[in-house]
Amino acid sequence: MAEMIELKDSKGRVVGQIAASEWNSWDEGQKNAFMAQFEDNAGGGEAPTQRARAAAQGLTLGFSDEALAALSGAGSFLTGGGYTDAYNKTLAEERAKLEQYRTAYPYSSLGYEVAGAVAPMVGAALLAPFTGGTSTAAAAPTAGRLAAALGSGLRGGVQGAKYGAAYGFGSGEGGFSERAANAGVQGILGGAVGGVLGAAGSAVKTNIVDGLVNWIRNKTGDRMAGTVAREVQRLAEQGGLTPDEVVQGVAEGRIMAENRTLESMIRRFYAEGGPAGAEIKRVLTARPGETRAAAAQELQGALGSPGNPLANRRANEALTRQAEDAAYEAAFRPSGVEIPASSEIVAAMKVIAGRAPAALKGAAEVARVKYGVKPFFTEAADGTITFAREPTLREAELIYRSLRDQKGAAYTSGQGTLGAALDELATGFKSQIDEAYPPLAEARAAAAKVRNARDAFKAGQEAARRSPDELALIVQDIEALGPDAVAAFREGLLTSIRAGLSRPSAAPAMMRNLADEMTGPGTALRLALPPGAAPKVTQRLTNAAEAQRAYSKIIEGSQTAQTELAPAVGGSLNAAQEVASGMQGDMMAWARLIGNLADTAGPRLTDAQRLEVARIVLSKDPALVQRALTDNSVIGQLQALTAQAVDRVVRGGTRGSAPAINRLAGDNGR
Repeated sequence: MAEMIELKDSKGRVVGQIAASEWNSWDEGQKNAFMAQFEDNAGGGEAPTQRARAAAQGLTLGFSDEALAALSGAGSFLTGGGYTDAYNKTLAEERAKLEQYRTAYPYSSLGYEVAGAVAPMVGAALLAPFTGGTSTAAAAPTAGRLAAALGSGLRGGVQGAKYGAAYGFGSGEGGFSERAANAGVQGILGGAVGGVLGAAGSAVKTNIVDGLVNWIRNKTGDRMAGTVAREVQRLAEQGGLTPDEVVQGVAEGRIMAENRTLESMIRRFYAEGGPAGAEIKRVLTARPGETRAAAAQELQGALGSPGNPLANRRANEALTRQAEDAAYEAAFRPSGVEIPASSEIVAAMKVIAGRAPAALKGAAEVARVKYGVKPFFTEAADGTITFAREPTLREAELIYRSLRDQKGAAYTSGQGTLGAALDELATGFKSQIDEAYPPLAEARAAAAKVRNARDAFKAGQEAARRSPDELALIVQDIEALGPDAVAAFREGLLTSIRAGLSRPSAAPAMMRNLADEMTGPGTALRLALPPGAAPKVTQRLTNAAEAQRAYSKIIEGSQTAQTELAPAVGGSLNAAQEVASGMQGDMMAWARLIGNLADTAGPRLTDAQRLEVARIVLSKDPALVQRALTDNSVIGQLQALTAQAVDRVVRGGTRGSAPAINRLAGDNGR
């Protein structure tokens, strides 16, 4: 299907569609001249007169110029002038003005002629509910006994031929023979079209209508929609949604019914009950759970590995701790025997014994409890410490850890000065050990990663409760610790999210907060997500939040004044708006109006049709929704015209088709 583009006038109103390839082949002058005809002032100062002249031509089946000429001739005759000269002069002037208008504004002029032609039928159809259909019959004379005998197909053909021939004779020029020739051509075309419309179920219909609709497609953008598709299109249009917007939303996981601008209409659709209402309730009730599950799965993939993140973290810590212990043992006992501390390390240990003797006592206690080793020093009554034997590298490491623990205790108890002094002492001693024993430094670095990851995991669990400013600093510090800490932070955040989603009462609020980047959870999530993951994750979260909102508003919400005023599904079009668009040259406006009048004259949407509309607006299939919004099925359109609608309205369509066919055929006789 050719790519179509919408054309808009200077006020932003869509006036029609055109193939992109054709539009792009025009230069700017051609484009400007073409678009000028759709402006409110098209036709200059004589626009109202020219429009009225075109409408009158359609209303009188092509005889308006003749009628005006006859009146001019009669007026001349009554005032003492000649009839023939005045008649011919006025006729030539009228036809020149019509031709000038048609040439300058082919679409809008055709729209006004069609408007004039179908005006009686439109009015009659609108009055049909009050007249029992008799006004429709009066507006479109039948073909009499012949039509009744030959059936609807022949009746439509006879009527089409009558209107086509009448229009062809009236709009033709020259003498009787020339006019008769034009009438014959238009009668044949009108009979063909009328026969097709009248015999919507016949075999002849397919070939002729397809040819005509192919021409209409080229002019209108391939949107001849059936009853169900037309209803879906109407919902989208009244919700201010373009087909592309709706289809894109479905492709991203959001069904059409969850658009906020359609909320009142879908709520009313549901409230009317029936199979369609039951289907809406079934789907919208299940959607919050489905979309939350999809969002949770997306979060799991972005923030952690499959499974329970808390269990994963504990298992990972256990494995890492085992590797850490093995690395320390290899540093302390490279050959299976404890290695002694170097003389430089022993000298540093003696300095610590004099400045922080409690550190040696703490280390000796750990060695006694954990390894069954007696202290390597003795303590006199005055507190003096004397080394009783050569200490090992393991005991030197235990002294460093004891200093580190004392530093932490001092800070915790509010003894900041003491804590700083102990920190300086511990840091210097650790540097000496690491420089003297590289394997021990490597084991210590691995252990630090385990501690950092544990702290980062805890920070992730608490992240949703932090302010955005505080979170930014926390994440910055965690990123400085390396990828393992970042991964742990993400798993911690995922753990808290899963905990929130596991509680049905808290899950809707959790999804809503995660979707909103201004909340604590939303900020934490965006700071934690890997690069490039945010768009897809936030889309899933938004879908879940919108699904919950739609369920709450449509299924659980009460009827409101806004819902009561919302257009009903299966309701009528804005006839005034469609007529105005048609008179601006939008041929699809006439198609929609006539189709809607057919539906109005006949039965409303059946339960089956309403159910089909519901299934489309609830569908997760972008292709199905796109087909409905850009339906090009001629059969779908013809099926929408019920037998009663054909009898009442199609005759008006054959009458209205006469000026269009006359123009399409090349204005034979002119």
